[in-house]
Amino acid sequence: MIIAFPRFRLPAALLLTVALAVSGAVCAQTPAADTVLISNSVAKVTRAEYDAELKKLPADLRGGFANNPRRVNDLLMRMLVQKSLAVQAKAAKLDATPDAQANVFFALLTEQLIACAMNVGGRFGASM
Repeated sequence: MIIAFPRFRLPAALLLTVALAVSGAVCAQTPAADTVLISNSVAKVTRAEYDAELKKLPADLRGGFANNPRRVNDLLMRMLVQKSLAVQAKAAKLDATPDAQANVFFALLTEQLIACAMNVGGRFGASM
């Protein structure tokens, strides 16, 4: 005895639509780098920016950082405040003067030197 099943012919466009819908649902479940973690009316902090900030931390602190909600919240708030102030300063054209540009350059340089000194001090047991 042979059982015959009816053949359904679906248009290729319908099959393609279903395939795209299913793949879109699967892709939507993975966290994207451009996912906004926190925002206000002037600025936002994305997952990629948060991850980049985490990479600046020493490797031994980085692993357990996300396990502490207070640390994560503090970092996100600091990042949002910093970005908001930068947007507002640019809107007020505070970055347009040569003095402001020199101050920003020296502030960044100082910050990098301090971070480098802290990193070296932590590795070799020196205290500041």
